[in-house]
Amino acid sequence: MGDGELLIPTLEGEEHVIAAAQHIVRALGTNKNLTDDVRKILVDLDSRLSTMTVLTENKKGGIKKIEERLIFVQEKIMSWELGQSMIWDSGPMEAAQYLQAVDEVRRLAESLGSLSLDKGREENELLCMAHNVLQIAMARLGEEFSHILVQNRQPFEPERMSFCSCEEDVVNPNVIPDLRCIANVMIASNYDQECFQAYISIRKDALEECLFILEVEKVSIEDVLKMDWSSLNCKIKKWIRNMKIFVRVYLAGEKQLCGQIFGEFGPVNSSCFDEISKASIMRLLNIGEAIAIGPRQPEKLFGILDMYEVLADLLPDIDALFSGEAGSFVRTECHEILRRLADSVRGTFVDFRNAVLSDITNPSTRGAIHPLTNYVMNYIKALTDYSDTLILLLEDRDGKDPMSSLPNMNPVIAEEIEGESSSYSVPLMGHYLQSVTLILESNLDGKSKFYKDISLQHFFLMNNIHYMVQKVKGSELRVLFGDDWIRKHNGRFQQLAMNYERATWSSILSLLKEERNCNPGSNFISKTVTKERLRSFNLAFEEVYKSQTGWLIRDLQLREDLRISTSLKVIQAYRTFMGRHANLISDKYIKYCTDDLENYLLDLFEGSPRSLHNPRRRYSYKLGHRLFNGTFVWSETYNFRASPYPGQDSLQRVVIFGDMGKAEADGSNEYNNYQPGSLNTTKQLIRDLRNIDIVFHIGDLSYANGYLSQWDQFTSQVEPIASTVPYMVASGNHERDWPGTGSFYGNIDSGGECGVLAETMFYVPAENRAKFWYSTDYGMFHFCIADTEHDWREGTEQYKFIEHCLASADRQKQPWLIFIAHRVLGYSSSSFYAEQGSFEEPMGRESLQRLLQKYKVDLAVYGHVHNYERTCPIYQNICTNEEKSYYQGSLNGTIHVVAGGGGAALAEFTTLQTKWSLFKDHDFGFLKLTAFDHSNMLFEYKKSSDGKVYDSFRISRDYRDILACTFDSCPSSTLAS
Repeated sequence: MGDGELLIPTLEGEEHVIAAAQHIVRALGTNKNLTDDVRKILVDLDSRLSTMTVLTENKKGGIKKIEERLIFVQEKIMSWELGQSMIWDSGPMEAAQYLQAVDEVRRLAESLGSLSLDKGREENELLCMAHNVLQIAMARLGEEFSHILVQNRQPFEPERMSFCSCEEDVVNPNVIPDLRCIANVMIASNYDQECFQAYISIRKDALEECLFILEVEKVSIEDVLKMDWSSLNCKIKKWIRNMKIFVRVYLAGEKQLCGQIFGEFGPVNSSCFDEISKASIMRLLNIGEAIAIGPRQPEKLFGILDMYEVLADLLPDIDALFSGEAGSFVRTECHEILRRLADSVRGTFVDFRNAVLSDITNPSTRGAIHPLTNYVMNYIKALTDYSDTLILLLEDRDGKDPMSSLPNMNPVIAEEIEGESSSYSVPLMGHYLQSVTLILESNLDGKSKFYKDISLQHFFLMNNIHYMVQKVKGSELRVLFGDDWIRKHNGRFQQLAMNYERATWSSILSLLKEERNCNPGSNFISKTVTKERLRSFNLAFEEVYKSQTGWLIRDLQLREDLRISTSLKVIQAYRTFMGRHANLISDKYIKYCTDDLENYLLDLFEGSPRSLHNPRRRYSYKLGHRLFNGTFVWSETYNFRASPYPGQDSLQRVVIFGDMGKAEADGSNEYNNYQPGSLNTTKQLIRDLRNIDIVFHIGDLSYANGYLSQWDQFTSQVEPIASTVPYMVASGNHERDWPGTGSFYGNIDSGGECGVLAETMFYVPAENRAKFWYSTDYGMFHFCIADTEHDWREGTEQYKFIEHCLASADRQKQPWLIFIAHRVLGYSSSSFYAEQGSFEEPMGRESLQRLLQKYKVDLAVYGHVHNYERTCPIYQNICTNEEKSYYQGSLNGTIHVVAGGGGAALAEFTTLQTKWSLFKDHDFGFLKLTAFDHSNMLFEYKKSSDGKVYDSFRISRDYRDILACTFDSCPSSTLAS
């Protein structure tokens, strides 16, 4: 018996068993309650039994029966070829029948090939016929396989995947059994290569689409090296995000899919995945390589560290994904790029230190904190987030510190570094960062020699060392540097402050010493010499005042401490001198009293040079009352400083709030009512009064509501403020509103005052004080104050005033244009406005927003609503600038602020979320605007409870930005222009 005969059943009566089984299977198939899976099993079993029947009949009836069966199956397969739709789209039964037919062809072909018959012409033709039918079926299965893969691809959503750290299904899991079944049939039919190529082609396209969505472009290393820093920084951030998503989510899902379809075929699984994903992952890795080998710049260090940490974190995942022999190339490339990134980190850190050492930029004429100091301290502070990685990378393979020797390193600095690290125990990361600060100190010491004034040299170093100490104390650097470093540098900073005082004041104060006022060789005190000494002191003091008001200390506490320390020495010496020689010096020779000097010393270190003869000089005054007997009763002495002229370039600080009212300091009951937050607001303003130049109380002043004693209480409460700086007011409903008196609103909120008391007690530069709208200038600020208790709508007298006020601002001299009103003529999320559906005072902004936009108003501030809220720059309910904290160039709209939390009972916010609202606070507080110059302004919102800043933003721009056209504001035209 030949080998072929072994495949043919030979047991007596076996054909009867097969026929009986077939009958049972077909009978079961008629049951309508069968599931699809059971029905597929029965169809498959019927196919196998049919083949066995044919083969059994072959034994008896010859090759004729095989031919008949093959022709039957061929007709079935070809009938599917005539159809237009895909077989698997027709349902599971149709797909199962097709697979049954294909499997039968395959078995018939195998049987024909293995029958031990002398193959004549007829047998060979049948075998060719079987192979042709099988080839047609395999081509169709390949199409079906590709169709299922394409149609069931899961959508790629980077936004959702960025929050996922595990693989996701890249193909609908419901079709995996179908794909696996088709693959098994094709591989069993020796069409494995066709199956693999179809799969690889489809999945490669899917990965390409994934990279397209992730915006991973095909760029060469040369293209990356040519990018500017802004583009490169964006590329690094995208690379970090894309690597996480692509490796952990998409490639992991791709690996999972390969395993689900080809897992039982061993190495085929890995080779398919490697072939699909190699080109895609290498495109990402090539970007990483280009960045790693690119020019080393300090600003790139953080991005490279992020890339290193991400790639190091992904390395185990990549090793697992490309674990086969075919994936060794990808694994090797990953490890090599990680090494290059490490080399780049080391080299960039060394270059950063060298850049600090070699920086040659000159310090400012004001002795302020040098930009290099600011840059370096913020730089090393940011590096603390990478401590573990830097410690790992900055030690070379031999465990040596690569920082121990630097090219062009000053030997003195090298010795300081060694002494610094050995004097007390510091963490290794602290050692690296301290070496940078020591180099910085050396550079600053060299820069200080730029100043010819010895006092300014000490002042400059004091400013910068103090900034370094504060940065260390207030950040994670404290743990790395240690308290010993802080004590050492605190001592150095204090010594520099003493050196400044000696260099500045020793020679000046020596003019006031006793022995300097005597004639040579005599103890006699000369009146002439005394007057000359006083005159010399005055001249020297004026010279110091003129120069050192231009010196700058930004840290408020340091500025205050140095002023106090200086004042104690100067005032004591001056007071002693004047007391001893009062009989020798008449009043006409006394240019300054002690209080004058004390007040002038408070002007030092604000960065704005002044002269004691300039328009902003400080004045002293007191109030008196003549009695019937001709004598006078005098108040205490008050002081104020003259306001800056319009456009004057100096430091200018404005405070704005509304709805403050008054309260009893001892907690006793009010006769009428009280405002719970008013005392805290008043106390914070008094506490910071030296850093305030002008105050705007924008309506609802005292809440006296007709009770005169309440006005007395209020004015007594604000006296320390209003007696020292301009206290400007606006009219609110509690000052003006009363039925039948011409107020826009007919309520009784003023208690019958009708605005008379407010108009009488507070001066404002209004043409008609019964109409409480006016404009005022303060240095670089131009203010337009509206009266919301009179009609402001288009066509009214007040509307014309508002437009004239806004148009008359000379924005070259007064770049900061502020609109103020009591009621909210802009935007508010207050619950009572929201309930009206307006988010504003009814009819509030409809008439005015066009004016605010046309004349490019920077800020519109309102009271009335007792809370704090800030909007984005906005026009017609649309935010015109996406920035939130640092605005550069044109705002393209107006920022609207509600500042009605001065003291009256707080108002609730609506629960509705408004897109234009950036910050809300249900608490008492006030605004502070600081104009540093014509190009830079700082906005701060401070709570009344502690005086701390809770919201802030900066505006930085030049005159051209104001002139630039924006929505509904072109062409630009003002009365000034």
